[in-house]
Amino acid sequence: MAKMRLTMRKIKDILRLRHEAGLSYRGIAQSLNIGYGTVVDYLTRAKQAGLSWPIPEDLCERDLGRFLFPTQPVTGQRRFSEPDFPAIHLEQSFRRILALLSNAKKYGRDRLNKACARALTINSPTRSSVESILKQGLDQQPLTAEEAPSQDELFLDHHENLRGEEYYH
Repeated sequence: MAKMRLTMRKIKDILRLRHEAGLSYRGIAQSLNIGYGTVVDYLTRAKQAGLSWPIPEDLCERDLGRFLFPTQPVTGQRRFSEPDFPAIHLEQSFRRILALLSNAKKYGRDRLNKACARALTINSPTRSSVESILKQGLDQQPLTAEEAPSQDELFLDHHENLRGEEYYH
């Protein structure tokens, strides 16, 4: 498990208890309810940074953090890189398509194509809709007049959900 950095208040308490109260490392650990190794680590860092007690009044918490942890990023900066969201989106889309195509093994390609066409005509082009159509056998029934699309509705070149070829390259 990764170590959690102590709050600046606890770090100041470690320095105060060591230099002002003269407590041992174990005494500091017990009084602050932290590990002995943590006390040793922070007091070693303070000694290497040339810090003792009292800490200078003009030293803010951010500067104290820089003294004690010179190789780590300053608090407030990102420590991890941002994920590649477009790549994740494409991967998730690919998985959804594979889940939809897995129905071809169970129901056959012809039925899957008819179910997809029916889902498009009822304006519900989702995987769950296609699977529901397949389970209920609606793909094998003819479309009613109210479900049948008009020619204008079938023109999908300008549909809001279509991204086009340039999106995938």
